[in-house]
Amino acid sequence: MLQTEQAKQNGVNVSVITSTGGPTKGHVQNSQLANCCQLTMDEVGLFRLKLAILAILCVILGTFLMAFKVQYFFIVETCADLKEQYATAASQNKALKANMSETVRMLADQKNKNDNLTKEITNLKTELQGVRRCADKWEYYDGSFYYFSSDKKNWTDSRDACVTMGGHLVIIKSTAERDFLKNKRQQYWIGLSQPQPGDSWYWVDNTPLTGPKFWHPNQPDNHNNKEDCGMVWWSGQWNDDLCSVTLKRICETKSCIG
Repeated sequence: MLQTEQAKQNGVNVSVITSTGGPTKGHVQNSQLANCCQLTMDEVGLFRLKLAILAILCVILGTFLMAFKVQYFFIVETCADLKEQYATAASQNKALKANMSETVRMLADQKNKNDNLTKEITNLKTELQGVRRCADKWEYYDGSFYYFSSDKKNWTDSRDACVTMGGHLVIIKSTAERDFLKNKRQQYWIGLSQPQPGDSWYWVDNTPLTGPKFWHPNQPDNHNNKEDCGMVWWSGQWNDDLCSVTLKRICETKSCIG
């Protein structure tokens, strides 16, 4: 078997091969070294690939964690806002309940006031029931109508004339009413008389004179035992006089027919 020897000629390496055409020992060693290096480069590439994938996964995980963290803080912030809104709503609800209670109380008070007003209106309607518009000569004062005549009659005819008009000779029950009547500055018959000479004085509705008495000083004096009818002077004070004397009259009624 022929062998090829490596020689150096002019700085050039010459490989000597055997006659069988197989590689030499040095060639085999170089081939093994090349194969070893080739395997090492593949492993390095795979390792680098793994590192790249791991880096990408880390970036994805980091991004996910960051998004989760942002979402978490957003949820925490939202929960805090919701708690604050709930507290505000609870406070407002409490205030509304208090306002509602106060409103209910005010409505109850107003209802009581309305009920009282309704009663007052009903009472006024009852008092004014049957009252109709009077003729121009009738004057209204404190729940009654008054007619001041311009013609003159004796006491009996004056009494009958008032009855014909739907009223009666005036019955004076208070100082205020006396003051209202005296503003006319006239002398008028009033509904006061004594049925029997020397007897007690009575109003035309047969009630005795027990209330306010506005007699003029030294009156009634029943002069000559004939002054049995009552009249009012311009001053508002009373006097007894002859029933046959002709004077103007004051008629009174609660429901005049004019």
